Amino acid sequence: MSENLAASIRAERGTCPMRGIRRNGFVPGVIYGKDKSVSITVNAKELETLMKKSRNQLLTLDLIEDGKTVAGKMVLIKEIQRHPLKDNLIHVDFFEVAMDKKQKIKVRLNFIGVPKGVKLGGVCNYVRRDLEVECLPGDIPEVIDLDISGLDAGQSIHLRDLELKEGVKILGNPMDVLVAVVKAEVEKAAPAAAAEGTEAAGEKAPEAAAKA
Repeated sequence: MSENLAASIRAERGTCPMRGIRRNGFVPGVIYGKDKSVSITVNAKELETLMKKSRNQLLTLDLIEDGKTVAGKMVLIKEIQRHPLKDNLIHVDFFEVAMDKKQKIKVRLNFIGVPKGVKLGGVCNYVRRDLEVECLPGDIPEVIDLDISGLDAGQSIHLRDLELKEGVKILGNPMDVLVAVVKAEVEKAAPAAAAEGTEAAGEKAPEAAAKA
C-alpha cells in the first residue's frame, strides 16, 4: 500500500533558488520516468517521516502545478543526499514504477533478539545488513525480520534459511552468511597466536644475524 506525498513541479534551477527552497522547509528533487524527468519540491519533514517507516516506501506523488493537482505518479526513492555536517536532506531522486513490473531493490535486515550464544559469552557477527530482493512494487517488504535469539556459539544463518512471502524472491548466493555467533576465546586466540609468532620471529633474528 502506498503513501501519498504532495510534490510541487518547479522550474527553478541553480544554487541560490535551491537554498531558498531548503530554507522554507522543502527539498528539491527529480522524478525519473520512462520518457522524461520532472523537477519537483517536497516537504522535508513529511518525507523524513515516511522514510522512518521504510526507506523502500512505495509513494504516490501528487504532482501540483499552479496550486492544482495535475497528476499522480507511483514512485520509489532512488537516492537521497544529506548535508555532510547537519545531516538534513538536501536532494532526493525518485524513479517512477509500473505496478505490474518487478523491481530489484535492497531491503534492510531487522535482527530480533539476543543470541543465546552471546548470553553465554560469545560474539555476534552481523555479516549482512540488507538483502536485494525482486518483486512487484506493491509487495516490497518494509524490512526483513530475522529472529536470531536461538543462535548458539558456532551457529550461523545463511541466505538459504530465509523464507519470505510469496512473490518476493531473494537474490544472491544461498550459501552467503547473514549473521554468525562465535566463541569469544576464538576471537582472542588469533591475536594471541600472532603475538607468539612475532616473539618467535624476534628470538630467531639475532641467531640469523650471527650466522650472516
